Order: sequence, then structure tokens, then C-alpha cells
Amino acid sequence: MKNFFRYYLPPLLYAVIIFVLSGMSHPPVPYNYDSSILHYPEYALLSFLVIRALNCGKEHLSLLTTIYCFLISAAFGFLDEVHQAFVPKRVPDINDFFRDVTGIVAGIVIFFVYHFLLKTLRGKANALSQ
Repeated sequence: MKNFFRYYLPPLLYAVIIFVLSGMSHPPVPYNYDSSILHYPEYALLSFLVIRALNCGKEHLSLLTTIYCFLISAAFGFLDEVHQAFVPKRVPDINDFFRDVTGIVAGIVIFFVYHFLLKTLRGKANALSQ
């Protein structure tokens, strides 16, 4: 249960937030701000949280985990665009989906860097304590 709250709940809650915001005809976006640029960080964070959940704190990150993360996040991005077809004053846009995918790849890369740095720091801390 501890793993659920630590690893699985954050991406689920974040996905709900994305779904709710994309279900609004006029989501809250700062004035004169191009909302299309928000797709990059939005989906980078989603994929970061998804890969973190799938990895569950393991020391090694597998290629299969990375592929699952990409597929889950991309499927969610695609379904989010389909969902917007049913929201008044919103339309699905293939370019938004491509922005989502770019953000997903960025989030995975950021997680790889984070994971590598965390492993490196843990290794140095262990070496210092011996």
C-alpha cells in the first residue's frame, strides 16, 4: 500500500487533473499565453511520474519499463485529444498530440538523468560511509 501512495497515486491524480482541465471549454491559461506550449511540460511531468511509478524505486531501469511508459503516456495523450472532440469550443489537434509526444520523450530523458544522478549520489554516499 505504501508503494501505491508513493509511486502510483501521483501519476493517477495528475492524469485526472489533465482530464478535468482538458474537459473545460476555457481552461485557465494566463492571458495572452499560447496554450499549445503547455503540452510540453504537461506531458513531460506525466511521463516522469509514470516511469517513476513503473520503476517503483528499483535500482535498474529497463528498456521495457521505458517502452511501457511511452505507450501509456502517448495513449493518454491521444485519448485526451479524442476527449476534446466532445468538449464544446474544443477540437482535437494532431499537432497537440505531437507536442504531447515530444513532452513525453523529454520527461523520460529527464527521468533517466534523475535516475542516473540519484544512483551516482547513493553510490558516493555508500563509499563515504565505508
